[in-house]
Amino acid sequence: MKTHKLLQTASMRLLFALLIATIMCSCTQQNDSQLEGAWEMVYLKGISSDTLQYEFPGNVSGSQIKMWSKDHFTFMGRFRLDTTTQDNYGGGTYTMKDSIYKENIIYHMEPDYIGQEMRIGLEIRNDTLIQTYPLAENGEIDENNYFIEKYVRLD
Repeated sequence: MKTHKLLQTASMRLLFALLIATIMCSCTQQNDSQLEGAWEMVYLKGISSDTLQYEFPGNVSGSQIKMWSKDHFTFMGRFRLDTTTQDNYGGGTYTMKDSIYKENIIYHMEPDYIGQEMRIGLEIRNDTLIQTYPLAENGEIDENNYFIEKYVRLD
């Protein structure tokens, strides 16, 4: 009888320990990627032919949200430059190796971008994501023609 009671107590302790471990693991589970989630654009700078073309906030107003899942991205926004308002949207799949991020564009407001691969430098610092593009094959940026976008995490 004592042996049966000891086994029953040991079984209950093991079951209780497994239950606590399961709860702790589910509560502390994090995204596999820092990138996954929704981000809001807070800064944009566009340089073309060594001249500042776009700056947000600045000569451009509006907003944009970009979202990532495990292997897909999408973005949507609306911007105003002078008297012109432009919707901005697109999406597709992505890969990331080290700090080189590549977007394979499936949907885009500009048809010429569809089917293209965009090579982007991507860095996450705390709740801020910084994208610099386009990158050359060697990972370098053309200092005379590039964009920088900064986002803050929404979720």
